[in-house]
Amino acid sequence: RTQSLDSKDVSRLPTDTHPVPTLLLTTMPSPLFLSTSTENPQRLTIDFKDDPQGSLGAQLINCDKGEPYEMFSPGFAQIGRLLEGETVARKAGVKVGDVIVAVNGSGFRRFAPDYDEKAVKNLSEGSDASNDNAVIHMGTGEAYQALLTKIKTVKAGGSPPLVLSLERYTWDAKVNSWPRFLEAREGNVPEAMKLLQEHETWKSKILPIDLTRDGIQEILRLKAVAEIDIDESGDTIPTVYVNFAKLMAANASIS
Repeated sequence: RTQSLDSKDVSRLPTDTHPVPTLLLTTMPSPLFLSTSTENPQRLTIDFKDDPQGSLGAQLINCDKGEPYEMFSPGFAQIGRLLEGETVARKAGVKVGDVIVAVNGSGFRRFAPDYDEKAVKNLSEGSDASNDNAVIHMGTGEAYQALLTKIKTVKAGGSPPLVLSLERYTWDAKVNSWPRFLEAREGNVPEAMKLLQEHETWKSKILPIDLTRDGIQEILRLKAVAEIDIDESGDTIPTVYVNFAKLMAANASIS
């Protein structure tokens, strides 16, 4: 994922019935196009103190089936769907894809955190439950069942109330992007890993991009590459529009 330092000033491409594409960049204070990809999560805490016996109001995805797509998931349970109504999950700001990593301070992690704690943003104002970041080593399916048992045991006890710690990752962090690389190589893990590494190498070599280069300026002038603006909420994965005819024309004029 990439983003300019200042992309407020954009011009819109003409459209009929399709979503309106916006030019990635026209004028800006900085001429650099930077990567905003990050492996640092955001942290979310769900405290059941106001409703000790309340239901989370979400369906969980079992990420402990021994499947290749689970490799980069830090936990064994992920939010798969939010139920309707004023649920605990909705009130706490939970989103689909959030990963449960601890219950009342007891960690349920697949692997140890590999990020800088100082870089983690806390999404729960006034509540940031610490946890031991314990890594769980069990057989297939056992860690997920142990997590559910822990949740049920704490809720049954009533005091202290249930506290869930979750981590939220961006759409292009490995936990979310790895399944796409795996699908692109039809489930072949070594080939998917090679593709992922090639992608990371490409990003490190290409970015940041100097937008003052003549070739880049020509592409922008022709509006050959644009970001499609279809969701003002910011929850949709960024979508890039490429006009290959204009891109080939720009390539021909440059060469």
